[in-house]
Amino acid sequence: MNMPKAAAVTAVLLGLAPLVARADMETALKVEGWCKPVADENYSAQTPHVDLCWGAFAALQGLSVIGLPDGHTRALGICDPPGSTRLQLIKIFVKYVNDHPETAHELFAIIAQRSLAKAFPCAE
Repeated sequence: MNMPKAAAVTAVLLGLAPLVARADMETALKVEGWCKPVADENYSAQTPHVDLCWGAFAALQGLSVIGLPDGHTRALGICDPPGSTRLQLIKIFVKYVNDHPETAHELFAIIAQRSLAKAFPCAE
């Protein structure tokens, strides 16, 4: 079965959302608040929310390498280069939310994927 790329990305994101969000489905703005101390490298502001930020991006980073059955396309459309770090991904997300406040109310998983795919697009 050949699944269109957009449908595959949506399916993966819907599967990812429960891993990185609590029952109230975290918004991009809420997670940006958790991640801001991390992005600012303010390690004196360690809170449980900072740990949630690291965990959410650990999940995204791990899932970003999953490919579609064609063997060439990454399911999330994120092709970060070897050596990219979780901190780098967090900084990209925080900057994106700050640069696009109109997206702040949207689901974290969708905006995180969008920000990372824009920063690290896959070759078509």
